[in-house]
Amino acid sequence: MDTALNINGDFDRDSSGKAYRICGNDELKQKVYIILSARLGEFVYDRTLGSEIYSIDISSPTACGEITAKARKALFEIPQAEVTKTEIMDGKITVFVDINGVNNAVELRI
Repeated sequence: MDTALNINGDFDRDSSGKAYRICGNDELKQKVYIILSARLGEFVYDRTLGSEIYSIDISSPTACGEITAKARKALFEIPQAEVTKTEIMDGKITVFVDINGVNNAVELRI
């Protein structure tokens, strides 16, 4: 179980204004988003958290393949998450991740 976060990384709130807990696929989706959006080594409390996606030149013709490989490496310890493909459009990276068989799109801005 984890506390739900909003897109800004703050606690998400329910209709009564209280933070709430998430579990199952919602928890895994949030964990995947955090790992892929964090730059590897920059989170003070856990230097192993994050990915190297931000080190890739997204204008390169091989960028999608490189990002897919870096995402798979970053998510290696989450066996329920399988990176299936990556798309780049207008500076926005979308990594598609199957979580327990359910496809999820994780959008990142570079």
